[in-house]
Amino acid sequence: MVGLAFPKSKAQTYQPPQTETAPYLSTIDEVLASISPAPSFAALVGSTEDGVPILFDLASEAPGSLLMASDELFVNRQLLRSMLLSVIKLNSTRQANFHLVSERPAAFYDVLAAPHSLRHFSPADPNCEILIEELCNLVCLRRDENATGPAQILVVDSIDRLMDLMHPQYIQDLMWLLEFGPAQRVYVFAGYDTASFVEQHVNLIEAFETRALGRIFSRELAVYLADFGQVDLQDLHPGEEVFVRSGSDFLRLSLPRIDS
Repeated sequence: MVGLAFPKSKAQTYQPPQTETAPYLSTIDEVLASISPAPSFAALVGSTEDGVPILFDLASEAPGSLLMASDELFVNRQLLRSMLLSVIKLNSTRQANFHLVSERPAAFYDVLAAPHSLRHFSPADPNCEILIEELCNLVCLRRDENATGPAQILVVDSIDRLMDLMHPQYIQDLMWLLEFGPAQRVYVFAGYDTASFVEQHVNLIEAFETRALGRIFSRELAVYLADFGQVDLQDLHPGEEVFVRSGSDFLRLSLPRIDS
């Protein structure tokens, strides 16, 4: 896998759909069963119009970290939850683990029950700052000792909320983690509430190499977040599709169905 493992025939071109018919949503198990051999150090993002699975490479720094932004917060949590479910199905605990920061841990009840889930906190918990510091220390340790280990994913379902609560020093640590973590298999998967957008968040947003976007009705904000002038995010099927930008590649993806 390279970056998001975009199929070359699909990358770099975004075509709005010609129909309003909602896409058929395969389950996570159905999508993963179509991949042979099953990959490791990977997370499922979604599938292209013709059913090609798109994976996030957890053994590469190329995709950086992932930001999910939408006017509809349930879409942010839906993508993060489905990606974590795929992490659990594709990877052993020796290959990938995650830590969750959420004010609504019940929305992640199934992933929190897995052995891959190490810790979970509310954004207001001071342990969030300690966790970020520990992950920064892990990055330094792996870099200095030229060591590897399981992919570590910090999952924050409302990173705008966390930014509002953290001490400035730990915000700097988070920015450092976004820049240097992926090279040592330490990633951030974050949800962002577009209603919270302020100019002070620009540096944070631009630190995410991969951005997945749900429906956003402000065209100006959609173009900024996608960094792509021809995008229209109003026609995405809510909770079923996202527009993904990674580097110079663009794709419209269907999310897997979660039967629960």
